Order: sequence, then structure tokens, then C-alpha cells
Amino acid sequence: MTTARETGALEPLREVLIELGAEPGPADDRFSTALAQWRRSREHVGDSAVVWLTRWEQARWRERPELVWRAFWDISMDNSRSPQEWELATRRERALGRLRRARRGLAGVPRAINGRRGKGS
Repeated sequence: MTTARETGALEPLREVLIELGAEPGPADDRFSTALAQWRRSREHVGDSAVVWLTRWEQARWRERPELVWRAFWDISMDNSRSPQEWELATRRERALGRLRRARRGLAGVPRAINGRRGKGS
């Protein structure tokens, strides 16, 4: 139990520990932000907009321009094709891939923000 508390794993494991008959004690406020992010990621599994919003929140200000570049321009981040397929793609195919990626990302922003506020699922 001590290790779980020290590493921030206590809250994600709280329900399991209770089911096993352990008493985890009070919530540990040191990890409240990380716990909220973890819960949000579990509620929105596979939602890339939530993943990118979480990365944005965790990034320092000087890291954010590169993060935006990667989110919208770095085609290797797009899983619609394998890295090898992207490597062989024409300029036009890459441009269309970036446009589709940007469209999906921008469309997901409201959902991600609502999820961040605890309003979406």
C-alpha cells in the first residue's frame, strides 16, 4: 500500500484494493491532476483529440509550438497508413493526409474540451 501511495498508483487501484479487502485510506491530493488526466484517458480510450489535449496541458510553453507542428504537419503521426506507406506517398497524398488529419483533429477539439471539463463521454 505504501508503494502504491508513493508512486501515485493508489487512486487508480483504489477500487481493486477495496475489493481485495484493503483500506486505502484518504485520497492523495499530490496526484490529483495526474489522476484526472488518467481518468479522462480511460473514459475516452482511442480518442486522439483527448490524447493531444492532454499532451498540450502537460507541455511547457516553449514545447507547444513543436507539439502543434507535430499534431498538424508530422504525417508520420497519422496511423491511417504505415510509416513505409507514408514514405512512398506522393506530395499530393501527403497533403491530403495532412488535411484529413487536421480536419479530424479540429473536429475533435470540442469533444476533448468537454471531456476535460467532465461533460463528455
